Amino acid sequence: MSTLPYGPMKSELDSVLDNLRLRIQLYLFFHGVALVLIALCVGFFATITLDWLYFQVSYLELPVALRILLAMGMVGAIFWVLANQVVLRLLKSKKARSLALILERRFPELDDRLITAVELEGTTGEEQSPLTQYMIQETIREVGQSAHELKLSDVFDWRPLIQGWAAAAVLLMGVGAVAAAMPEAFDRWTRAFVHFDEIYWLRETTLEVVALAEPGDRVRPFVNGVYKHPAGADLTLRVSVPEGENSLGTPWIVPDEVEIDYVFEKKSSGGDRQPLARRGERQFQFKMNSVLSSFKFWLNGNDYINRKPYRIQIVEAPKADDITLECDYPDYMNRDEYADGEIVLDEYKLISKTISIPAETAFVLNLETNKPLRNIILQSDSFELALGQRHTSTDETDDQAESSAATDELTMRPINEDGSFGKRQSLPSTLAQSMIGEGRQLFRLPFVMSNHSQEEIAGRNIQLPAELGKPWILPLDSELKIYLEDEDGILSAEPKRFTILGIPDEPPKIETELTGIGSSITNKAMIPVQGTITDDYGLVKARFEFKVDDGEEFRPRPFQNSPNSRQNIERNGYVQSHEIREYYENRQPEEYLSFERFQTAQLELKPGQKLILTVYAIDNDNLNGPHEMRGRNYTFTIVTDDELLAILHDREINLRRQFEQIISEVEATREDLLDNRENALELAKQLAGNETDAEKREELKILVSNVAERARHQIGKNRNETTAVKQSFKRILDELLNNRVHTEEQNERINSLILEPLEIITEELFENADVAAGLFSQNVQSDNDSLSALDQTSDSLNQLLLKMRAVLDEISDLAEFHEALQELRDLIEEQSKIREKTEKVQQEDLKKLKDSLKKLGI
Repeated sequence: MSTLPYGPMKSELDSVLDNLRLRIQLYLFFHGVALVLIALCVGFFATITLDWLYFQVSYLELPVALRILLAMGMVGAIFWVLANQVVLRLLKSKKARSLALILERRFPELDDRLITAVELEGTTGEEQSPLTQYMIQETIREVGQSAHELKLSDVFDWRPLIQGWAAAAVLLMGVGAVAAAMPEAFDRWTRAFVHFDEIYWLRETTLEVVALAEPGDRVRPFVNGVYKHPAGADLTLRVSVPEGENSLGTPWIVPDEVEIDYVFEKKSSGGDRQPLARRGERQFQFKMNSVLSSFKFWLNGNDYINRKPYRIQIVEAPKADDITLECDYPDYMNRDEYADGEIVLDEYKLISKTISIPAETAFVLNLETNKPLRNIILQSDSFELALGQRHTSTDETDDQAESSAATDELTMRPINEDGSFGKRQSLPSTLAQSMIGEGRQLFRLPFVMSNHSQEEIAGRNIQLPAELGKPWILPLDSELKIYLEDEDGILSAEPKRFTILGIPDEPPKIETELTGIGSSITNKAMIPVQGTITDDYGLVKARFEFKVDDGEEFRPRPFQNSPNSRQNIERNGYVQSHEIREYYENRQPEEYLSFERFQTAQLELKPGQKLILTVYAIDNDNLNGPHEMRGRNYTFTIVTDDELLAILHDREINLRRQFEQIISEVEATREDLLDNRENALELAKQLAGNETDAEKREELKILVSNVAERARHQIGKNRNETTAVKQSFKRILDELLNNRVHTEEQNERINSLILEPLEIITEELFENADVAAGLFSQNVQSDNDSLSALDQTSDSLNQLLLKMRAVLDEISDLAEFHEALQELRDLIEEQSKIREKTEKVQQEDLKKLKDSLKKLGI
């Protein structure tokens, strides 16, 4: 069986289908390209609009990460459209049957012949009968003729393609219009979504911020957006709008208001948003007191806001942990200690705001800090020292200078009286290196506390470390201020203030008093002087000085027991101050009396003359002295023995009268007790329960209590008065002894018959009476037996009176004895006067007799 000849007809049919397939692919390609362009333009307008809206709200650029994500999304969308609307659709197989169906739906007149021809295309002639093959051939021929005459363009719906390209054209023209009319916006979009620049908006305003650090509002910039601030110090930020033009070619606009938005890093501290205070035309200022926690902040003014927050980092401020003075004292003080032949400097530690050292002392000021420092600045009233790093590439006031040539330097500049600074002088760098300890936390500076000039102290033996150089001079009262700057450039908010007081070597202090001597003395008296002679740092000599009558100059008289003669109190020819104080102040009063007595016998003074006595001392200050001092002047009148005894006798009479008055008061106290014994007895009955009258009992209790209190008060008063009488008699005896007008009988009598009994009276009998009166008062208050306590008090007063009357008798006998002596002295004086008068009368009578004999010629 042979195959039917329909090959040419089939080729014509395939040509029609291939033409349709090509047309479809072109349609899909151009439609897909339009969609890609639309996606690209939509992405452009979406991102530029989003960026504009975000900037209008926040005045910030979109975050770089977000812009990258948006760009990636836009590119992804374009690739998705390109892949799905172009590539995949073009790669999708366009089979003949599908194409035939498209033509059948568009051209109904084909009456399913085309699809039939396409389906029969795969059949073979061997399987079909000749009739069938003929029918297929006729069908294909008719379809081929009909398909060839078809208008294939009518198959397509051109509206989506036209609309797509129209939309793409409009959008492309929009992009072009933006690029032409607003090139800065297109450029901003390019830098934002193509180059991904961090800053791409052109602003009308920009703000520059710096910190104003104490002291002196020093300008401190932010380094990489961070400023380190000392904890607890006030923070001041200065925000300014710079001069000049912005990138738009117009002057920078100064906003009406600038706000700061800050957030503390510790969540518990919170945050806030505040306006800044305006300072001038282009500046604003913000101040926060006592900042203790780190925080971040943003500045907002007009169209400016900083994307990255500025950060205030709170750090510990530099401070002085310890300040000590290592002292080398002046040689004349002999206070320096040595070990193995080397001086051991005495150390003073600053505890309060003041430290005191002896004047003329050289010392090393040791400053220990809590952290490594870059610089320290020490200011006194007259000069300023700066020690630390200086940068050779910048001016010394530039706190943020960075240079690899930073070295340690030491400079000094004077401070004028008006507070202005003089010219700064550089000192050898080797000194700076010697003064800075390892770790830059220890600094050592040499000084000398003196009012002398540098030339005047040049020759002194100052034993400070030689590597520290010559010490600077500080006045005796110097207030120092020390500023500290750490390695972060942070200065201590407040300087370390303290005062060093140089204690000048004062003249010796002389405190003396007389014992056992009065203002009237005999010409053979011994004058006892007791007291202390002290000096800050040492004495050269101490002695008596005296003069007779007011017209003379003071004359020296050495001590009988000179301090210089004491063992271990002299060193290198000088008397040491602490040994002087120990030598004098550790002595007992009796030792004072026996220690120094000024002897008047050698002066051969006459009654009526005046003796003026004082104590003189001089110290060993060879730098600002020596200083000399005289103590109190004591003036004595020279009297005869009889005149002195008469003075003492008058005092004895007064003492007897005082003692008689004391006895009468003690007797009155005893009588008061006896007068109220009945009341005490009645009160005892009331308390025993025999009587039940509560009102009467209370009245009796008050009466008896008053008696007890009067007795206690009077006993104490009389005891003190009796003690004063005893001391007065002791002074009388001392004056007799020191004036050498006593007899052994007088001495023994006053001691054994008056002073010793008065000692028993004041220390024993009055004590017993006082204890009894106290028990009496206590029993009354506690409702105990007050009657027996009253009787005991009365008995103790009786014993006291017996002893007192015995002493009074002795005082009276002594007075009578002195009166008898005085009467004897008066009688002798009267006899002497009568004798002188008789002798005078006799001489006158003898003269008259001679004259009479001459007249008679005999």
